[in-house]
Amino acid sequence: MSQKAVFTELLHKYVQNTISKNEFQEFFLLMNQLSAKDLDEAFQQIQGTTPTNAQDLTPSFPSGADHEAKLNQIWNRLEQEAIANNGTPIIPLKRENRFFNYGKWAAIAAVFILVFGIGFHFYNRETAQPEALAQEEILPAQDESVITLPNGKEIIIKDHIDGVLFADENFKVVKNANDELKIEAVKANESISEVLQYSTVQTSTGGFSSFVLPDGSKVFLSSRSSLKFPTKFAATAREVNLTGEGYFEVEKNPKAPFRVVTENQVVEVLGTHFNVRVYPDEKEQLTTLVEGKVKVSDKRSTDPNEFVILNPGEQATFSNNNLNKRSVETDVVTGWKTNRFIYRNSHLYTVLKDIERWYGVSFTFSTTELPQQYIFGNVSRDVPLDQLLKVISSNTGLKFTTKERRIYVNP
Repeated sequence: MSQKAVFTELLHKYVQNTISKNEFQEFFLLMNQLSAKDLDEAFQQIQGTTPTNAQDLTPSFPSGADHEAKLNQIWNRLEQEAIANNGTPIIPLKRENRFFNYGKWAAIAAVFILVFGIGFHFYNRETAQPEALAQEEILPAQDESVITLPNGKEIIIKDHIDGVLFADENFKVVKNANDELKIEAVKANESISEVLQYSTVQTSTGGFSSFVLPDGSKVFLSSRSSLKFPTKFAATAREVNLTGEGYFEVEKNPKAPFRVVTENQVVEVLGTHFNVRVYPDEKEQLTTLVEGKVKVSDKRSTDPNEFVILNPGEQATFSNNNLNKRSVETDVVTGWKTNRFIYRNSHLYTVLKDIERWYGVSFTFSTTELPQQYIFGNVSRDVPLDQLLKVISSNTGLKFTTKERRIYVNP
């Protein structure tokens, strides 16, 4: 029997919780020896016989009680076998560098880290041992997102049931049963001033908001973000101001281009779906196109020809006063919109920043420079923080110590 055939058989046993201690050791040895192509084919062969969360090479963090119980069963059985074997380590192996080569290797490795949860812990127990985390469970921060009206009044969105939150002669704000806001402009008449009035939706740490603008365009705001918009758009232009991260589904209107203005950029469209990420504490400002076509320009440039045009699957990057574009996987960029952290070769800095904004914590590093490490995974944003940190620790070898809402990071 070929190595690939043996690995496929062991993979099936691992998923079905019938793998023995010796088979488990052979399983990881083979995973470190087979090519990415063979591993990929092995995963394809067991599709249809594996649990739903193991069928896709893009892993998903187990969230249900059935998955948690399965992990505990495997963990406990293998630990008991280790004790019965006079405490001999189950996987006395040293991690090889090629295990985390980028591309398919890392994606497949992430399946075992994120789907099955315990695999890499056993494999890595002689190398990276994360420090014990505080027992206090840290969940995503409470959503305190607000909408600020033109008169300065602030409304905490979650404190109100569905219905009309505000209404005057110019516009009204309605909240539906799905917590989505709709800003509706009152039909123009001569008695109403044509001077634009502005409202702002601002999401908190751990916050998320979706709302429909007066023109019918839909906006999703990620945590620690804000969007300023007029309660009624002008006839020839639609312009909003963004800080943080937002996803836009723009209604087509050739007579009135839609512009997203940030600190350094202007993103102009007629009708399209795109994501803009412009957090003040990040060096890169990113505009990613999902559908349609957009024009991204440097707001401060005097050169009218200094811009980039994006096609679907392309991303404009603005850093150090330079505007460029590259190809990206849009599901990674927009994962937050579906309540997931999705990473493929994502820099550790980006991952930790996402965690800070969602869980309301801060990281402190024992060294002056953050390690040049990259993360792969697909994780629900509802998981407790300690589970997420364990995954990152296994993936990177970093050690995390939690004290209240500050997390200390050591190599």
